[in-house]
Amino acid sequence: MGESRHSRVEALHTLTLKVHESESETTLEAEGELDAACATLLESELRQAGERGSSIRLDLSDLRFIDSTGLRILLEARGRSADESHVLAIQGATGPVKDVIELTSLSDRILGES
Repeated sequence: MGESRHSRVEALHTLTLKVHESESETTLEAEGELDAACATLLESELRQAGERGSSIRLDLSDLRFIDSTGLRILLEARGRSADESHVLAIQGATGPVKDVIELTSLSDRILGES
């Protein structure tokens, strides 16, 4: 059966990650704000999931804010997934998060599945 754990970074802004692991997939549910103060948490979890070779599903539906550091983390994760031949599905971006991704013309690169 799969394993679940919660990671949280307290800073000026708060990011909470819920991590659900199974043999074939790691699901990360991001909640709160993804900025320079807490981006290393998401980056670390994405790297670990990639190293396990599992498919990764990143759910952004509860993310309220993203800055350029957060965008960089998502772009780098997308690049690693292509290089390492595992699936990365980034989904659920809404509101201001989706607006930032679209305004930066990164929708295809970030939200497309690889």
